[in-house]
Amino acid sequence: MKFCKNAKYVTNVRHAAVATDNSPSNTEMPTLLSGTHLQILSVLSTELRRLSPTPGDRLAILDVGCGDGLLIDYLGKSLPQLFEGVIFDLYGFDVGDHGVQPDGYFSKTRDHLNKAFPDVDWSERLALISEYDPWPYEDGFFTATVSNQVLEHVRDHDTFFGETSRVTANEGISVHVFPSKHTLLEQHTLVPFAHRFRDAHNMRGMIRWWASLGRGRYPGHKREHPSVTPESYADRHADYLIRYTNFKKMSYFHEIAKKHQFHSSFRHTGLYLTEKIRRIRGKPSRYFAPERPGFGQRFMSWIGPYLTNATLVLRKSRTYDTPPR
Repeated sequence: MKFCKNAKYVTNVRHAAVATDNSPSNTEMPTLLSGTHLQILSVLSTELRRLSPTPGDRLAILDVGCGDGLLIDYLGKSLPQLFEGVIFDLYGFDVGDHGVQPDGYFSKTRDHLNKAFPDVDWSERLALISEYDPWPYEDGFFTATVSNQVLEHVRDHDTFFGETSRVTANEGISVHVFPSKHTLLEQHTLVPFAHRFRDAHNMRGMIRWWASLGRGRYPGHKREHPSVTPESYADRHADYLIRYTNFKKMSYFHEIAKKHQFHSSFRHTGLYLTEKIRRIRGKPSRYFAPERPGFGQRFMSWIGPYLTNATLVLRKSRTYDTPPR
């Protein structure tokens, strides 16, 4: 399967003034299932607004590692509410041989999206490939790419960022929400520092000790599988962390982004925590990041990667190649 470039897609930024905030009321937006979904939507809409799309424009968006398709569902219903008259074509792919997802999961993804968007031919929009395959898209096909908690599972980040750069249009953007190596709690087990151990014996010991205290995700596993012991839980999840995760520090992503000529930034990382606090306080969600983040959000951007997810924004800018005016 190979997707060809559609000439109707907007693939270059028009340097126009940033529009004013046009967030709709919450009653017009789909139900929020995940804070990471809102984070991706808010950052994506903020960055897309800089492109100043107009009614009738078509923007192609790719969800890399689309999993169950729920993020595609959320973006497909939300973005048209934020950009009136703009047409968004959502695509997604996942890898079928990584080992993280259960067998047959992708057919459920197609079924879900067929029900959510019955007018879309998802057999042409979704792809399941090997993690060693090149991505099945033409160069510069997408205005934007996104991923939700994927980068910590990627074995070969160099290929990942190279393919991201290849399929992203000039002046396009890429948004990634993921836990970095800085996070204190390993998010798949909720065990402190479990992902930082290089020694497998010590890693298992840390997971086993935390499970023996009834902490982390062990109690939930115990309820589902009563025969599970702290020892068997530690063996299985240490194996998962060693074989299926690849946590890296934020500085690593700056370096690899530069290698592939992306402008990289974590400036929106604090938005995830500030919006979570707003939801706890019963305040409505915001669908665009503040143009000038205050001290609180800047502080959250510093502390956020230690507590939860980081948000990496890549821009494929070629500003220097344009003659000065």
